[in-house]
Amino acid sequence: MDKDSPKQIKGLKKTNATRMKLWLGIYFPKLGIEIFEKRISTHKDRPIVLIENNKVQLLNDQAEIRGIRKGNNIATAYSLVTNLMHFEKDYSEEQIQLKKIAALAYRYTPLVSISEPSVLLLDVAKSLRLFGGLRILVKELGQSIDKLGHSAFLGISHTPLGAIALAKSQKKFQVPKKVNDFPNSKQLKQMSMNSLSEVSTKHTELEKKTIERLSNMGIFQLGKLFQLPRKELGRRFNKSLIEYLDKLTGTLLDPQLFETPHPKFCSSLHLMESVMNKQTLIQPMKHLTDELIRWLNIHQLRCSQIIWSFKSISGEHQEVEVKFALSRSTAESILNLTSLTLDKAEMPEEVISIILTATNTESLNKSNFNSPHLFGAPFTEDNPSGDFIDQIIARLGKDCLQNIQCHEDHRPEYAWSPGIPTSHLSSNHKVELPFQSRHRPLWLLEPARNINPRKLELINGPERLDGGWWETHTVRDYFIARDQDGALCWVYRNT
Repeated sequence: MDKDSPKQIKGLKKTNATRMKLWLGIYFPKLGIEIFEKRISTHKDRPIVLIENNKVQLLNDQAEIRGIRKGNNIATAYSLVTNLMHFEKDYSEEQIQLKKIAALAYRYTPLVSISEPSVLLLDVAKSLRLFGGLRILVKELGQSIDKLGHSAFLGISHTPLGAIALAKSQKKFQVPKKVNDFPNSKQLKQMSMNSLSEVSTKHTELEKKTIERLSNMGIFQLGKLFQLPRKELGRRFNKSLIEYLDKLTGTLLDPQLFETPHPKFCSSLHLMESVMNKQTLIQPMKHLTDELIRWLNIHQLRCSQIIWSFKSISGEHQEVEVKFALSRSTAESILNLTSLTLDKAEMPEEVISIILTATNTESLNKSNFNSPHLFGAPFTEDNPSGDFIDQIIARLGKDCLQNIQCHEDHRPEYAWSPGIPTSHLSSNHKVELPFQSRHRPLWLLEPARNINPRKLELINGPERLDGGWWETHTVRDYFIARDQDGALCWVYRNT
């Protein structure tokens, strides 16, 4: 190993041939407290604070209006607001929520990375032409985040650390209107460096002691830090500062670990208060259903079966299965059928946790729907027969309906079988029977009865049916006959 190996391990120098990336950083300043706000079905207007080490780490607008500030201890907060609600910071839940948001970001780019504790990084360089430019992409992404109920700030830069710093500093970035304006590596880097020069060092990923030392030197913004000679900085500070600046400016490559989308959907919601009324459960269930719909849209799927799991404080567990005659991908239809199923389901007395799992899914191109253009009008779920079957099954149970399925077999007793009532809706295969144009009775006697041929008047026949050679070879001559009471019969004799 040569003497330069340690430097090569820490990072790679950028070459001119390296493709310039366009990084979009999304900073969620109140992610920790927004997680708990979603769990509260009542008292949504109450002041809420997030506690870490017995001090206020985050607070909502209602708490800030009443005078609570970050850094207050819990006793001071309660002295200012008597009806305050507080929760302990939960890093694991925040990471779970970030992964859920990352799954949504796959709609805009497959290159999504999580930067702990509350930042997402997106490389959108190859997605600009698809969305018609950076301005439209940023607008649609912001609208999607708003629908999730999260507040976020976006930063755009030529490096991941630059995007993070600009997002945390809430610096506005002048987004070009034309598609061809990006990617332009020189323009992007120049605009990014100009914006970064105005960013305060407190919004960087530097260590606190490093920021304090820089403040003592009168350096509060990155622009002044960029002007200092690197050799002098290296002497006064450790190598981590130089490495950070190199990655921030793009001199040193900063590879990211991209997230992999989960192939199956399973999400849970822990309620802050136990719920004893089924109607009260609908609102938190709607949050999970909306999350499922977003996952289905991103993966170009529909679901034909879901399972709701309800857990009580005592540990009691109840599952409710909901099947659909046709696969679905709208929250309204899924919630309506779920509500009908819940009406007859036995639930735990005090539900504290809800889990939604999509057990059966299928791709859009396999669904029995009108085929739209790739970026055209959405699929429709207008099928009265399927809706009627779903509603009957939801009210009366899955065994209340049956359908008759046809099979390609000449023997009448094997040419049909009972089946699920939705098979004719979900299948594109139509069984062509060799005798379907001939007269056949509505039902067969099981087992067939012996009859005296003298009591019958043969009207039509014989028709020979030969089949079942792979099992028990059957050869029969069938006739249409009239009995003594004038009823038409279908009779046969073995040959």
